[in-house]
Amino acid sequence: FGGEFKNTGKSMRKSLFALLLIIVTVCLLGGCEKRRDDFYQKAVEYYNKGMITEAGLEIKNALSIDSECAPCRLLSGKIALEKGNLQRAFVDFKYAADLDPALIEAKVELSKLYLLDREYYDAGEMARKALNLDASNIEARLVLASVLVESKKFGEAQEMLEIALNEDPENPDVYLSMSSVFIRQGNMEKAEGALLKGLNRLPQNTPLLMKVVAFYRKNNDSDNALKYVEKLLQSSHVQRFLPLSFIPPWATMPRLRS
Repeated sequence: FGGEFKNTGKSMRKSLFALLLIIVTVCLLGGCEKRRDDFYQKAVEYYNKGMITEAGLEIKNALSIDSECAPCRLLSGKIALEKGNLQRAFVDFKYAADLDPALIEAKVELSKLYLLDREYYDAGEMARKALNLDASNIEARLVLASVLVESKKFGEAQEMLEIALNEDPENPDVYLSMSSVFIRQGNMEKAEGALLKGLNRLPQNTPLLMKVVAFYRKNNDSDNALKYVEKLLQSSHVQRFLPLSFIPPWATMPRLRS
């Protein structure tokens, strides 16, 4: 009986030790997750305030704790974009999309970079995956419309942009993209109409104003070009970055993949 009691006691101590080990491990993991989340939240706050360097330091701390945190990877990619490091951004967005297939924003950002890199098939596939998860995603629609234009499927591109316009009439990228579709078809009247429709809705929008100026200059309409240059200079809504559709696909940039 005594031997059995000793064996039972040893067994209980082993079980108790194992339980304590599990509790300690869970607590440690929970602590790590909290620290990671704290760093991530600080990075988000800094990023939203335009404090990119500080955001980069905080997200680096978060990733040092959990390198497979998908939202952390996504934010790291966005920070890399702000710094002009497209290759780093591409790696982070791809990693985030692989870690969490439901992370729509990672797919959308990837589709944009594929488009800029003239990888039209990959851009379209990634945009479609994003739309399969969220059929109303405007940015994915814009990317897919650009891909359709490159395939000379102008009707499909225009139809997609019209849907986007109905869903988000305050988005300047839609008007810019619609204008580009008409320009590619040689229909300058409709291209001008799309731009002016956008300015009628968003009269202080800098990218739209710049595009209108460029449009009139290219078409040797100096009077209208000058008129919108004056409006551009009077605008108090100068934006730091131009939307994706304002960047020409032939713009010089490093290849994302060697």
